[in-house]
Amino acid sequence: MHRLSLHSFALPLSLPLSFSLSLLLFPMSLTALAVDSIQTVDSNGDVGAYTSLVLDGHGYPVVSYHDRFNDDLKVLHCNDANCAGNNESIQSVDTAGNLGDYTSLVLDSHGYPVVSYRDNTNGALKVLHCNDANCAGNNESIRSV
Repeated sequence: MHRLSLHSFALPLSLPLSFSLSLLLFPMSLTALAVDSIQTVDSNGDVGAYTSLVLDGHGYPVVSYHDRFNDDLKVLHCNDANCAGNNESIQSVDTAGNLGDYTSLVLDSHGYPVVSYRDNTNGALKVLHCNDANCAGNNESIRSV
């Protein structure tokens, strides 16, 4: 199963939702219906489960996902439309337990990620609100709801 979002230039951007060993992005062409580029953006362990994807104001992918190897919630923010720069921002934003299942991601009015996800350790729903576009401030707001 895939989620599909439209790129700012009306090109669909599809991301696998199923179990994977790495997080891959698949920009697709509307006219050719062929894969234009495939990028492995995180392959450190067993990552890429429970993904959610949105495009920022520049059309660059922002992805929340579960890192099964470390049982962490991660947020990826690409620095180009195809995540091909090899220096994308990847942050482990919540690491206190078995976290990050069933992520759902939106951007607030400033373009900062807001992610809901399951805390399996405590059986709780959590909401992360980042204080910058890359969730790199190390003091993001995390609440159990």
